[in-house]
Amino acid sequence: MFLIRICLLISVCFLSMKAFASMSLLEAYTLALKNDNILKSAEHEYNAAATRVGQSRASLLPSIAGSARMTHYDTNTYDEYDTTEYALSFQQPVINIASLYEYKQSKKITDSAKSRYKIAEQDMMFRVVDSYIALLSAEDNVTLAVSEKSAVSQQLSQAEKLYKAGVLSVTNVHDWQSELDMVEYKLVDMQNERDIKYIELESIIGVEPGKVSCTPREYDFVEEELQPIEYWQELSINNSKVIRYYKSQIDYYDMGVKKNYALNLPTLNLQASYTETDTNNYFKTERSTYKSIGAQINIPIFSGGSTYYRIKESQESYQKALYDYRSALADTKKRVKESYLQVYGLKSQIKALLRLAESNKISLESNNKSFAAGETTLVDVVTAQKNLYSTLNSLSNAKYDYYRYRVKLLLDAGVLSEADINNLNTIFVNECEENK
Repeated sequence: MFLIRICLLISVCFLSMKAFASMSLLEAYTLALKNDNILKSAEHEYNAAATRVGQSRASLLPSIAGSARMTHYDTNTYDEYDTTEYALSFQQPVINIASLYEYKQSKKITDSAKSRYKIAEQDMMFRVVDSYIALLSAEDNVTLAVSEKSAVSQQLSQAEKLYKAGVLSVTNVHDWQSELDMVEYKLVDMQNERDIKYIELESIIGVEPGKVSCTPREYDFVEEELQPIEYWQELSINNSKVIRYYKSQIDYYDMGVKKNYALNLPTLNLQASYTETDTNNYFKTERSTYKSIGAQINIPIFSGGSTYYRIKESQESYQKALYDYRSALADTKKRVKESYLQVYGLKSQIKALLRLAESNKISLESNNKSFAAGETTLVDVVTAQKNLYSTLNSLSNAKYDYYRYRVKLLLDAGVLSEADINNLNTIFVNECEENK
């Protein structure tokens, strides 16, 4: 079978996945939930914003205050005396439209913070997947470079034997030695890149990932069904956390306009108080008690233009929120389309690269036979071998990019969830067995 043959060919590079000791993708995600600083910051931002509802609701609820005062008087007119006073006051807002809109506005603050937290949560999921895949890809690149080095070393060894036998010139030996030096340089570069990817993943999950060696398995990357672009764009409009955030911002500033208009309206408060006063001097007076209940109405007349400019500011902020929402909507559609085209294009690329890898393999085998028969030059063999490993490297990268953009498409559509992490983790587990 064509696919099986080519998968055997690329087994040296694809999904060798020197993954993480006792750490799957799902475990890396679980660690990031606990340790990612960006997500923790968003979580505390949301918790802080959630308190705004209680703060603004307090302005609509009764307020009760108590006081006590003990005073000693000493004058040159009267004898010394003491007074003791206890007071209790109660106030209940009855009509305060501005406070009501402020309460509603506080709910929108909480909604916005919740959306930001969900954005940070999904962003963390993608960062974990992206970093994890980048590390796997870097490990595969190292494995591929090691395999290429081994192949070139064998060619060099064979060239040296043929040189000693008088079949090849010393120039041919030098050519293979030069090729080996280039591959060794590339291997060092790949190893450095891999180490950097480990550091990047560690910065997200908070612990140092270890390594295990894995063996690859066949997996059909190119036949996964992909819904039409219209499906994904509709999904993003209904589920994108970014769009939800900007929608809540529109509602927030709309409430702000109404709140500031309400500052021109009268307010009505119900008030009650109870006071006891006791005076002691050379003779004791009777304790005095004062009780009152009433209503207080406040009618704004002129505030120096403060209310007018508050209204103007809130109206401009509302208009800004509208344009921000439209911009976010357009940007989300654009990102969804870009990710979709990447996924769709990578499927075609993988099919083409599989065919190209098979052709390069045949070409290398043919050039080796022709070189042995004296029909081709060493340059032809080197070129064929370079083409094969370059194609294998592109194939490995394309397959990892397919996973990366598949997850990014879910992120842009606003539907990326832990279930998707589980699904991808299952694929990687099936693709990678720990060597015993």
